[in-house]
Amino acid sequence: MESLLPETVVPVWTHFKRSYGDIFITDTEIEKRIHSFSAYPFNNITVLTDIYENTKNMRNIIQAVKNPRIVDDSYKVNLAPLGVSRKPKTEQEVKVAISCVLDALVDLHELGYVHRDVRWPNILKLTDNNWMLIDLECAGIDDGIADVYMVGRLLRNVFISLSEKAYEFERATTAELEFRLTAQEARQHPWLSTN
Repeated sequence: MESLLPETVVPVWTHFKRSYGDIFITDTEIEKRIHSFSAYPFNNITVLTDIYENTKNMRNIIQAVKNPRIVDDSYKVNLAPLGVSRKPKTEQEVKVAISCVLDALVDLHELGYVHRDVRWPNILKLTDNNWMLIDLECAGIDDGIADVYMVGRLLRNVFISLSEKAYEFERATTAELEFRLTAQEARQHPWLSTN
């Protein structure tokens, strides 16, 4: 019988300091701040606002509940929903997580955006067993082919036994540029459709 208790507890009413700023988690949202935003490498507030505005209501992408804003060179955005930061524990869970991330990337790439920072700390597990891509503050305008490479690299960082089909997926997504799959093509890979 599967436990009804959460695997881990979301640390609500907690403040985390980061090298670039801080994150405050409430019971319903996250407030993210970047101090000295003018020195931040991806400091185009117009692009960030557009990305959050254009991805509203897209599944598997973190949502801004209050648009990004700058006050005294400090960037602030309020985000939801809350999720749990953890790596998948089985190959099936890896497939679900990667499918959700690819769905998010297909949506971002169709809008002309690139995430630029696809890695497990930027993927949260939601309570409905879906996974969500977070941390859009490195995102920008580009073709997105590097994102697909990063998706393939996720498989090297799960530390569980994977099938040969999983490694075929990794090779197809980390191949040289002219042979690398797009996010849409990767989403159709046979490994993701097998149980």
